[in-house]
Amino acid sequence: MGIGSILAENERLRRELAAREAALAERDATLARRDSALAERDAQIAALKVSNEDQAQRLELQRLKVAGRRNERHVEDSTIPLPFVFTPLAPPPRLPSAEAVDPEPVEEKRPKTPANRGPNGRPSRRNLEERTDRPRVKVPCVIDPAAACAKCGGKLRVFGTSHTYRLEWVPGHFEILDVERERCACPDCPSEGVLVAPPPNFALPRALCGNGLLARVLVDKFADRIPLNLQVQRMEREGEIFSTATLSDWVLAGAAFLKRIAVAIDARLLSGAWLQADDTGYPVQDGTDGQLRKGRLWAVTDQQEVRYHFTDTKEGHNPARFLAEFQGKLLLVDGGSEFNLAVAQKGLLRAGCWSHLRRYFFDARHHYPREARLVIGTIRDLFAIEAGLVGAPLDVIREVRNRDSRPLVEGLFDWILGMRLQTRPSGLLGEALTYAVNGREFFTRFLDHPELPMHNNRSEFALRGPVVGRKQWLFAGSEGGAQAGATMLTLVGSCMLQGIDPWAPDRTSRRRRAYPPARPSRQSCPRAHAARLASRTRRCPSGVDAPFTRANAGGKMRSGEWIP
Repeated sequence: MGIGSILAENERLRRELAAREAALAERDATLARRDSALAERDAQIAALKVSNEDQAQRLELQRLKVAGRRNERHVEDSTIPLPFVFTPLAPPPRLPSAEAVDPEPVEEKRPKTPANRGPNGRPSRRNLEERTDRPRVKVPCVIDPAAACAKCGGKLRVFGTSHTYRLEWVPGHFEILDVERERCACPDCPSEGVLVAPPPNFALPRALCGNGLLARVLVDKFADRIPLNLQVQRMEREGEIFSTATLSDWVLAGAAFLKRIAVAIDARLLSGAWLQADDTGYPVQDGTDGQLRKGRLWAVTDQQEVRYHFTDTKEGHNPARFLAEFQGKLLLVDGGSEFNLAVAQKGLLRAGCWSHLRRYFFDARHHYPREARLVIGTIRDLFAIEAGLVGAPLDVIREVRNRDSRPLVEGLFDWILGMRLQTRPSGLLGEALTYAVNGREFFTRFLDHPELPMHNNRSEFALRGPVVGRKQWLFAGSEGGAQAGATMLTLVGSCMLQGIDPWAPDRTSRRRRAYPPARPSRQSCPRAHAARLASRTRRCPSGVDAPFTRANAGGKMRSGEWIP
C-alpha cells in the first residue's frame, strides 16, 4: 500500500469522524430540547397540581358553607354523621291507557278592588261617617277662648262644627277617629268669614290614616319585615281594603315627615369620637321596565344609634360624602377599599375587625386544622377578655388590654410572621396569613384606644335586619323608596339599639297629650326618649321609687323589684 492510499484512507476516516461528531452533537441538542420540554411540562404539572389543590379547597369551602356548620366559635367536632343512604323513588303509578297530557295550571288573577270615583273621574275618599262596624272616638278641637274678631275685636260665637274622619289602629283593632272642629264667626262682622279650629297634629295631614295606623304600617314593614302586599292581604282579612300603592304613599310621606329625626341622629353620630361602618347590597328597580340595578345600603353606628344611607354604587366617594363632617378620628371598618378615600381625606385612624380575621382562618380550618385552630383559639381568648370588659370604665379597659390582650396579640402576630415564610401564599391559609400581616396596624388599633371595640359586629348586626327583610320584599321599588327605607331603618335600628320598642314613643306621647308635635325634633330621637324613660320614676307598690323603664313599665313585685 502506497503513501497515497494511506492519505486517502486517513482523509475518509477524518470525514467519517466529523460526520459522527456532528450527529452526536445534533443528538445532544435534541436531547437537551427534550429535557427542556420535559422540565417545562413538569413545571406546568406542578403548577396545575397547586392550582387544582387550591380550587379543591375553595370548592370544599363552598360546600361547607352550604352544608356545614356556620358558627365560627372554636368548638371541637366530635360527632360522626350517620351513613344515610338515599335510594331513588319510583314515580307514582298511572293507568296504561291514560296518555292524556296534564292540563297546564291556570294562574288565578286576583280581582282588582273597585275604587270609588268622584265627578272628575279620580278615586274619591272613602266615606267613614256612615260606618258602624268600628268603634268611634271623638277628637274635639275647640277654638281658643281668647280668639277675637280681627275687625272689631268682639268675641267670636260658635255656631257649629265640621267633621272629618280617619281610620286609626290601636293594638288589637281598628277605630274611627271623628275629628270635631268648632266653627265660629263674629255676629257683627259677617264679612270676616268663618274661623275653624285647627286640626290635631297628624303626621300625614291629608291622608286617611291616623298616626297609629301609619306607625303600624311602618313598624311592620321595617321592624317586622312584612312586605306591603302582605300587609294589604292582612288588612283585607281584618275588613279594611287598601291598595299596595296607597301604603307605599304612606311610607314615603311618613319617611319624609320623620326624616328630621334621622338627620338629628346623623348629626349626633358625626359629632362623636369614633364610628364603625359596613355595607350590603340593596337592589332597586331601574325605571319602568322592572329591571333591577345594584344599590348599596350603608350602616354607620356608635353602638348607641345607627344611621343608614343608600347609594347607587360601592365607590369610595359615597362613604367619603356622608362622613365628610365627622369630627372624630377613629373609624372601625373591614378590610374593603371603599373606605380608603374617606380615611385619606379626613386623616382618620383606621381600625380592623377581628371577626373578619377569624373568618379567614375559620375557612382554612379543614385543610390546615392545626394552624387554623391555633389562631382561632387565641382569638377566642381575646373575645373572652373583651366580654368581661362590657360596661367597664375606659381606664379599666386600657389597663386590662395592656396586661392581658397585648401579649396575646403580639405573640399571635409573631407566630403569623414565622408561619407565613413556610406557607404557600395562594392557599387558604396563605391568604389568611397575608390578610393578617397586611392589616396588623389596623387589628392592633384597639389596644391603644379603649373606646374602640375589637370587632365590627355591631354594624354587621345592624345590617342583618335589612338583609332578612330583603329576602321578603326582594327590592326597593324606586330610588326614592330606597331613601325612605334608609330613613325608616335609621329610626327602627336606633330604637333597637336603645332597647325600646319602635311603638313606645308613639304610645307614651299619646298618654301625655292627644298627638305628637307637628314637626319632630331632637327630643324625638330614640336616645333622648330612652334617657327620659331612664330618668323618669314611678311609685312601686313597696313604696320605693324606681326608674321608669321597660322592665318596670307594668307587672308585679318580686324580691323587692318591680318586674313585668
